[in-house]
Amino acid sequence: MRYNNINDINKIDVFKNEEGLTLVELMIVLVLSLVLMAAAYMSYQVQSTSSQTQAQVSQMQQDLRVAMYNLSKDIRNVGCRRNIGTVITSGPDGISQIVATSNSSGLNRLTLYTDITGDPEGSPDGDSNDPGEHVLYRLNGTDLQRFDFNDGGKILQIAQNVQVFELRYYSHDPATNTFNEIAALAGNEEDVRLIKIKMTVRSSQPDPDSGNYLTRTLERRIKPRNIKEYN
Repeated sequence: MRYNNINDINKIDVFKNEEGLTLVELMIVLVLSLVLMAAAYMSYQVQSTSSQTQAQVSQMQQDLRVAMYNLSKDIRNVGCRRNIGTVITSGPDGISQIVATSNSSGLNRLTLYTDITGDPEGSPDGDSNDPGEHVLYRLNGTDLQRFDFNDGGKILQIAQNVQVFELRYYSHDPATNTFNEIAALAGNEEDVRLIKIKMTVRSSQPDPDSGNYLTRTLERRIKPRNIKEYN
């Protein structure tokens, strides 16, 4: 066989080279592939762990916001009684706002009364016998519940995995415009002008990084807007 030039000879030699990759080359390729796969897996693990943590934090914060929203709404309506003209009045001569007994309001339970509906037009009717007008917030195990006495004992689950549900009650001194904590609520319910709520919730699963449960705490002070000062 004759070759026209040296380039033709090189092409044929390369074409006939059937040796392939050596074992060392295969090992190098395999190690590099494993390193790349390990890096990709570690990146995925970090992103997955971060995502799980953020999801749990978001759930806890959502539970706290929902619970505080419901509590705030009911506390701000507490003591409201029937319309007189266009003014909603309340006070000692109206509907009881809070009743403190061993099974109603206290440091971890809150029973609220109001008059927000009842007549055919949906306006207040002068009593607290309608749904939503006599409710109890209580901690049942680690579940914060809203119990409606006038709605067939309907129980609404407000938040789960609640570790702390604390209530503090304050009276108001108009002379100094200060709020003073009420040491014993029983017998002083009509003096309540502000309620401080503290809630702590725990994550449903341990944190993948630390192995510990996450917690979030929210505190809020709420004024019953329908309760006015009486001399």
